[in-house]
Amino acid sequence: MLGFNRASYLKRLRWQMLPPEQVEEYTRVFGEPGALRGPLNWYRAFAFDSLDPLGKITQPALYIWGNEDGAFGRVAANKTANYVDGPFRQHSLKAGHQLMREAPDQVADAVLSHLKTWSAVSERWNAALAMAPQDDGSACDQSRPHCLNIVVAPDGHAVRIRNSCDERHQGAVRIACTGWAPEAFVEFRFDLGAKGEITQQSSGFSAGDCYYRHRLCAAKAPRN
Repeated sequence: MLGFNRASYLKRLRWQMLPPEQVEEYTRVFGEPGALRGPLNWYRAFAFDSLDPLGKITQPALYIWGNEDGAFGRVAANKTANYVDGPFRQHSLKAGHQLMREAPDQVADAVLSHLKTWSAVSERWNAALAMAPQDDGSACDQSRPHCLNIVVAPDGHAVRIRNSCDERHQGAVRIACTGWAPEAFVEFRFDLGAKGEITQQSSGFSAGDCYYRHRLCAAKAPRN
């Protein structure tokens, strides 16, 4: 696939915002015979279903994404939330694929902010999240099927829920931001039919890092 000039593809990776001298160095190194065998074997050996037995992540998670990354686009970035059941925040940067090379200071600031604030934000919700939003008082599960997609804007202003499942789902999405008062939060409740979608927006939020956590109630049979 790479042809005779095996390192030439490095110059075509426009989604990596690297300086020309860095690209030339990579071209020199990976142009050596056999130099690409190891990197390519990593992709050959990777089993894309190998993470399934681990289940969803329950720890507070920060996902940092370069919005000019051609390898992982916006759809892939948004779907990352489907694998998290704990507090989750997506932080986007004007960068490509190599975030630590392209925006090291911004990455460091985002990680340090996450490590300093997630504990207080998470503890704020735990007791309230155990309360069931259903009228009959039945319990709600933290996990959700892959066909139910929840996307919360990084600033907490909007939440979109898309139900690609074949049954109705009911639940709630709770958002808390570090710039808010200690006990402040916004909760979006939903009762969404099969193949349905809903977007809810709020305004007037103060600045800060916003996290969300969802409560999903048992799936319901389609209404006649």
